[in-house]
Amino acid sequence: MEIYESILRDHSTIKSWVKHLMDIPAQDSLTRDIFLEQLQSLLLVHFKVEELTFYVPLKAANNITDVTSSSHSDHHRITKSLLALHGVSEASRLHEQLEEFKTLVESHLTQEEAFMFLVGKAHLSAQEAAQLSAAYELMKESIRKEGIEKQMLYRVINLLPSRFSQDFKNAFQV
Repeated sequence: MEIYESILRDHSTIKSWVKHLMDIPAQDSLTRDIFLEQLQSLLLVHFKVEELTFYVPLKAANNITDVTSSSHSDHHRITKSLLALHGVSEASRLHEQLEEFKTLVESHLTQEEAFMFLVGKAHLSAQEAAQLSAAYELMKESIRKEGIEKQMLYRVINLLPSRFSQDFKNAFQV
């Protein structure tokens, strides 16, 4: 499996969660708040792992800072929009903010799948993409189970293509 397939699986999960979030009745704030907490956790793990196992290597592969920093900014905007949903009770305001959040997420995922994957395929070999996928899955699982710890980072670094290991170490100051 290549990194693109790992990311696509997460994107599918994220799209499903956003759809379900949109379906929660406005008056059901308890369900929505619980759902928002879970979605926030899902997104934060996805963003962090994606940035470290896809964007850091892409940047290192061809110094494409503008492209990767745009995606990083999208992650911040989506997170900020999600956090703004907590505690909103007025129905029309809630609907407006949910639509804004959904649009941000959909736009980012579409741009990433249509453009960033092409950039990745142009700059990463199939072997590197497969190694990055393994690192992506391992890191995602380790964050879910333990949080990010240095010993797990060393395991992930060993799975990365060698030309990206130093950038990864620098990102975590390992």
